[in-house]
Amino acid sequence: MSEGLKTTLRYIKHSKECWSSPVNDAAVAALAPKLGEVVLDVGAGMGASVFAAAKLVGPSETGRVVVAEPNAVLMKVLMARRLAMGKNRITVELHQDGFDGLPAADDYIDAAIAVNVMHHVDDHATAASELARVVKPGGRVLLVDQDFGPDHGHDHSPEEFGYTLMNPEELGAELTKAGFAEVDTSITELAGSPVFAVSATR
Repeated sequence: MSEGLKTTLRYIKHSKECWSSPVNDAAVAALAPKLGEVVLDVGAGMGASVFAAAKLVGPSETGRVVVAEPNAVLMKVLMARRLAMGKNRITVELHQDGFDGLPAADDYIDAAIAVNVMHHVDDHATAASELARVVKPGGRVLLVDQDFGPDHGHDHSPEEFGYTLMNPEELGAELTKAGFAEVDTSITELAGSPVFAVSATR
């Protein structure tokens, strides 16, 4: 079974929390998007963070959520959810991309978020470099992965699915090398769920 198909089936199985999640809501709240800002959501899945952020940045002339999601099936879900926004759908821009080439111009993004994505990313140095390219000076980044171990009631274990848990200290070091400052790895829980997280300011 291909990795893309595995990912799609996993999203279908967990579609309720992938559609809307307390962890994503808490992560968006921690990022604190403001009216008129441009937010980048990388690996958006079914949009649990996208549409929470969209309510905060718009509707306005400048407020946008730029979405980078590499999975074609999930893009269709995002397109349907965007269409349901009616006239406010202009707030959400959809792009089938990932960390290897973020869909934004240099210094365009006010705030970037990725929830439950970094354990799928092999090249954290490139991810950090791309974030540094698109996030404007003074902009902020929040990268969060839940602890999916069986001790916390999840069935998405590293052993079963062959991924590496995010190491906030190592990822924070890559962000520092890329030019970020105020790197913080102190967040260990969101909405009552244990997480690995790193935030930083450009």
